[in-house]
Amino acid sequence: MTSPSKIPPLVFESLAELSALSSHEKLWRLAVAEYQAKILDGHKPSDVVRGLANCISKSVPGVCNSTDASKRQIAIERQIYRKVKRAAENGDVLDLRREANKKKRGAELSREDRKPFLHSLIYRHYGDLDTAWRECIQQKKFSQDLLNRYPIKPRCRVRCPRVMRRQFPSKLVQRMLDLAHRPRKAKQSGPYMVNQALIDAVDQDRII
Repeated sequence: MTSPSKIPPLVFESLAELSALSSHEKLWRLAVAEYQAKILDGHKPSDVVRGLANCISKSVPGVCNSTDASKRQIAIERQIYRKVKRAAENGDVLDLRREANKKKRGAELSREDRKPFLHSLIYRHYGDLDTAWRECIQQKKFSQDLLNRYPIKPRCRVRCPRVMRRQFPSKLVQRMLDLAHRPRKAKQSGPYMVNQALIDAVDQDRII
């Protein structure tokens, strides 16, 4: 078996421009590719990982926060083993848990769904997120995709999901209420009408 000092220079030459890489994703993809190539050439995995970790530690010090060289070397070696295992299982070095969590959390309200929700929230229920959400769900004011994602469960009180509540913080709701129900609004506005300009402003994130 080859020792770390006899690892072919191809490993170090191909990783010479590591500091110019725009993201760590490219770094780990390149490292895993080099690892796989050297294993196919018959080199010992531990020797290849040690050489790769040494090169990465010198070229991209920011990949590990430790200031101790030996600890940084060990941490990078562990990362390489972890990335190699992930690439073997998923076909890529990327951590897919973040994307999976995004799908679980759900997306933001679309423009189509925001308008009925804002109208119910501001003009009918004066900032009560749960009541406004319940009305839109029960009366099917939302798009079918959103209704399918949040079905009504028997014997469960319908509440505004946490991911939706984050999109309408209390300060934003209060600002909308102040604009929609300003002092002497009834006398100044005349006949009742929905302030569509306000809803459009919120929909375009122009209310601050």
